[in-house]
Amino acid sequence: MPQHTTQKSSTPFMPFWLDNPASMDGAFGALMKNARAAFESSYKEFSEETLAFLNKRLEHNSEAIEQCRACKDVSALMSAQQKWLMELAHDYFDEAVRMNEVTRKVVANGFGSIGNGAGHSAN
Repeated sequence: MPQHTTQKSSTPFMPFWLDNPASMDGAFGALMKNARAAFESSYKEFSEETLAFLNKRLEHNSEAIEQCRACKDVSALMSAQQKWLMELAHDYFDEAVRMNEVTRKVVANGFGSIGNGAGHSAN
């Protein structure tokens, strides 16, 4: 009895329409390359911003711990905790504003470069 075999993709997670190198030619190929570049750029910007924020928060937390260690009474401890909480709220608000700006820039630059790249290769 003859065995029926199916052709398998060379990479298991590659959709079948992208597995063919010919599908990456022309406008579609340029679009995919530009989309990848936009994704990599945005990932880098988000990562850098997130790491900067985490570093800032760790520094503020370390300062707060040192202030709490130096406290001599309960009122000083409560004051240090209140200061830490105010800095926490301020830092998170500032980070939300910065992430909004990064997102706006990434979307504007990313979608613009994807559209421009596809348009140039189609001409």
